[in-house]
Amino acid sequence: MIVGLCRFSFLSDDRGGWKSAPSDVATARRTLFAKKRMEARFELFQRYTLPSIRNQTDDDFRFLILTSTDMPKAYHDRLMDITADDSRIKILSFPIQNSKSLMRRMFSKEFDQASRRISFRVDDDDGLSVNFIRRLRRTAEKRKSSRPFFLTFGKGIVIADRGDRIGWATECAYPFSSVGLAFSASPGMKRCIYDFQHHDCHRHFDTVVLSGAPAFIQCVHGFNDTVTLKRVQGTKHFDRTTVADVARSFQREFPYLTADSRQPGGSDPLTPSTFSPRETALRWLDAIRGRG
Repeated sequence: MIVGLCRFSFLSDDRGGWKSAPSDVATARRTLFAKKRMEARFELFQRYTLPSIRNQTDDDFRFLILTSTDMPKAYHDRLMDITADDSRIKILSFPIQNSKSLMRRMFSKEFDQASRRISFRVDDDDGLSVNFIRRLRRTAEKRKSSRPFFLTFGKGIVIADRGDRIGWATECAYPFSSVGLAFSASPGMKRCIYDFQHHDCHRHFDTVVLSGAPAFIQCVHGFNDTVTLKRVQGTKHFDRTTVADVARSFQREFPYLTADSRQPGGSDPLTPSTFSPRETALRWLDAIRGRG
């Protein structure tokens, strides 16, 4: 059984990965459910996350979305409406509590009878390759041992989203990114991917790193909940990327992106054909200015 886990504007008492969250609950609630932010999250979710789940070439999986009972009814109804036509997707709403322990209980309750349970995570503003589930299953089936292990995809695409289009895109080498990180639990093991920090999961169990085609999209914009914007200024994950490389990846791995959104915008489109990692990072930062 393969199960994806996603938090959509979940109000938790442990910040739930929202590192920039205000310290008091009342302020966090106002910030989390502010109209401008919620509209942006729905836009990103429907542009990247949702179509990446719907268009998987292997459709034998489930996708659980954790959200908050504190979320205004209009937004909750909207989330239910846009996912209602896909039986693989289930929306679960809970009051404020620890998100990691809740994820574990939710996962175990839903899939307690599965002999081997593979959980993967994705944020509500990121996307996956349409071949993600197929590659994940194929790799897991090759392992004969019942011991638990992690699986991380070593390459993805980082996108600077401008709202109406992609302002910048580049391939990145980023194993142990949280996007698409998966955990294969042994039978009877009541743990899921959210029980571990993505950057040190290899300290706990064996880890398989898959190379090859980009497997995920990590989106950077003016409404990031985490410290992603600060990480943009570090260049160690950026590859030397040609325009042709990114175009091929969009076509083969992320065909759900509309033709319009795949066209980089701005007065200085993707020229020259290659950039150094630092040049890429600086252009990327320029591309998202004004999005918040």
